[in-house]
Amino acid sequence: LLDFGCGDESFIKLLDKKLEIALYDISSKALVQAKSNLKEYNVKIYYELEDIPNDNFDYVVLSLVLMTIESREDILNILNKIYSFLNENGSLLIAITHPCFRNYVFSTFQTDYSKEV
Repeated sequence: LLDFGCGDESFIKLLDKKLEIALYDISSKALVQAKSNLKEYNVKIYYELEDIPNDNFDYVVLSLVLMTIESREDILNILNKIYSFLNENGSLLIAITHPCFRNYVFSTFQTDYSKEV
């Protein structure tokens, strides 16, 4: 499983510690924090997008990432890149926040892409 845009890695703590897990985030600080938070997990951390192997993952998780991307073009580029990481039978899980919960981070976040929709 690859968690793309992993942040501090709260999501992975919900999963079985026996899983092989890979992490990527644009923020190296987030990756350092994730590594610290997941010491008891089997984790591979990718600090560079180019280092993530193609055709390798059964699952890619994209959780709370899309609403932070500024344009439709950037979203499409990221989704195409993620598709290349999946193996032939791989699946992508995308999770986004619902805008009605105004007391949570990203509830009022807008990008050029979200304004067009």
